[in-house]
Amino acid sequence: MNEHTPLQPTPLSEDGDNQVIQPTEQNVEVEQTPTEISQETATLPEQTASRWYAVENDAPNQTRKPKKERALLVWAAVATVAFLLCFSLLLGVAVLYFTGSLLADNGLSAEIIAENASPATVLISCKNDTSYSYGTGFFLREDGYIATNYHVIEDAAEIRVTLFSGQTLVATKVGHHAAADLAVLHISGRGYPVLPIGNSDALRVGERAVVIGNPAGPDAPWTVTQGIFSYLDRTIPVSDTNWTANLTMLQTDAAVNHGNSGGPICNARGEVVGIVTRKLTDNEAIGFAIPINGAMEILNAILDGKKAGEVHSSIVTVRPLMGITVIAARKGETYPINGIPTLAPETGLMIQSVDPLGVAYRKLYSKDVIVAINGVPVADPDTLADLMEKKHPGDWICLSVIRNGLQIEVNLQLAPID
Repeated sequence: MNEHTPLQPTPLSEDGDNQVIQPTEQNVEVEQTPTEISQETATLPEQTASRWYAVENDAPNQTRKPKKERALLVWAAVATVAFLLCFSLLLGVAVLYFTGSLLADNGLSAEIIAENASPATVLISCKNDTSYSYGTGFFLREDGYIATNYHVIEDAAEIRVTLFSGQTLVATKVGHHAAADLAVLHISGRGYPVLPIGNSDALRVGERAVVIGNPAGPDAPWTVTQGIFSYLDRTIPVSDTNWTANLTMLQTDAAVNHGNSGGPICNARGEVVGIVTRKLTDNEAIGFAIPINGAMEILNAILDGKKAGEVHSSIVTVRPLMGITVIAARKGETYPINGIPTLAPETGLMIQSVDPLGVAYRKLYSKDVIVAINGVPVADPDTLADLMEKKHPGDWICLSVIRNGLQIEVNLQLAPID
């Protein structure tokens, strides 16, 4: 059956069960009308025809419209449910995002962070033959291992650690990485409080920063200052006699001073995300901290017994130096060396001075002229810097040197990072 072409009532058949009985002389009386038939026989086809028409022929007008209305209602209901589900999902994501943002921005109060962090932070006192110095550290493990800056304990003959409780213990150095300015100390005992370590890679500029440390040593221990992280991934150059390095740092406007070195800088959740290292002395509110992700690469390596030269971290790149100062020289021209005019015997790099602590001490001398390194000619300091950039601490190099009119070869090992 096709709704668009409703079936018409089937005509009464001449041969079917509903056959019309034609009147004859044998089955009707004379006085009856010749076309009259019985009531029962006459009404059957009318009822059958009428019933067929009502079901089939009236369907387009009576049932199709309700079906369309029901379909529209179902579609509307499905669309409404889908919209509500999508809206609820988006609303949930928005709530989580803004709640997370608010948590990151507000988080714990400085009071709560200080209460949790202070017992896990220590005052470090260092003594040598002529002076005292102070710094800060914090527990890496509950069995007495402490993180701090290397420059805090670098020249110390004796290291003491004062706990938040006031107890003072002698500390020993476990290891250090000079270029990254990190060190690990150890004191006896167990059960020390340890701060949670955060994710410095997840920091955003403007997040809250809380610093706990000892900016004036024992005169101002466990001082708490607060600010924001004002810049991320700041490159800070540091150098020594035998190497120069670039350190990736976090910048903060939270007040830090010399005694804060080695102490924790926390995010709004009270997690350590950096180690305070230095500040700009000529500017206000510019301090720096080593990102904790890179710092932990080095600190964990030290805890595992590795030497600094075996440790590679994402936060520090090191270029070795020889401990010499040079000047570009041309053959036959005169240059002042130690205040004395000196004739350059060859074009190259004339050595002006040699640092007594450098690896070149007593192997290279002032007035020597370096003409090549590993067979590559050098005639200016930039070429020397480019060649050294490709070397690593501990590598060997061969220098071609003009000395007293003769060319000699000097083999030199670049200083390893300790």
